[in-house]
Amino acid sequence: MALRLRKLTKEEYTTLEHLLHARKVPAGKLKRAQIIWLASQGLATPEIAKQLKVSERMVRNRLHRFNEQGVLGLEEAPRSGRPMTYTPEEVSSLIQTALSHSRDLGEDYASWTLDRLVEHLHRVKGIRMQRSRISEIFIAEGLSWRHEETWFGERVDPDFARKRGAIETVYTTPPEDSLTVCLDQMGPVAVKSYPGKRLVDPEATETTPANRARQEIDYGRREKAGYVFGALQPKTGEVFTATYTRRRLVNWIDFLQQLEEWIPQDVERVYAVLDNLTMHRAVDVLLFNLAYPRLRVRVSAHLRRVLEPD
Repeated sequence: MALRLRKLTKEEYTTLEHLLHARKVPAGKLKRAQIIWLASQGLATPEIAKQLKVSERMVRNRLHRFNEQGVLGLEEAPRSGRPMTYTPEEVSSLIQTALSHSRDLGEDYASWTLDRLVEHLHRVKGIRMQRSRISEIFIAEGLSWRHEETWFGERVDPDFARKRGAIETVYTTPPEDSLTVCLDQMGPVAVKSYPGKRLVDPEATETTPANRARQEIDYGRREKAGYVFGALQPKTGEVFTATYTRRRLVNWIDFLQQLEEWIPQDVERVYAVLDNLTMHRAVDVLLFNLAYPRLRVRVSAHLRRVLEPD
């Protein structure tokens, strides 16, 4: 007898729809949700396996687990592995070291990094611990590393607070007769279809539900994809966007020209803050600055030049 998916509850149906439409879902969990969703639409195991390019055994396992556990069956199952090789005392020593000032422990640097922690624990405390294991322990203890700067303790730059205040000031209260815009790009963005929401039975009654329009979900990228270039004024919240089929230097220059036209002409100086992409520092961008001197394009690393103009 073929394995079939049991009838979904309203809560399970809503959870599946949310997972399928969410932007940030682990790939494994999304695949499991797709299997259950297609099964709920009446597709057989071979059809699901062919459409999602997985084995029939995987489909049957996921259906069986969902029938038993429901939504919890979409989560990653615990795996057996090597038991912890570090004692509680060693873990405690790691956490105490990471939360201590490095200079208080005799080091000549102002902050911790993973490599410095590994070296310090081995040299001073005789504890050999891998970088990956240190990260796992921090996550388990509720400690998170900064993605921009992997450190604990005091910041490397002693003037960080002053500079942060200056950056926030130029965002919210730029100098007189000037404004600040934040620029960025997003993409590639592709078209994707979703289940329909339109009622299909206008004569529905309490005993006969109206149901919903059905449409096969397209999980792959279509042939056409594009990019969105955008500008935000932090002070007012105004946004300007433009779409392009590619993300090249010629598109970036065109966007800057449209930005120049979008900004009121009575503004004498425009501070454009953006990331350190190579395209943003090209020669053509420098030539654009010469042609449009009021638009000062600066990457975030050089924001001090914006705060202290020539």
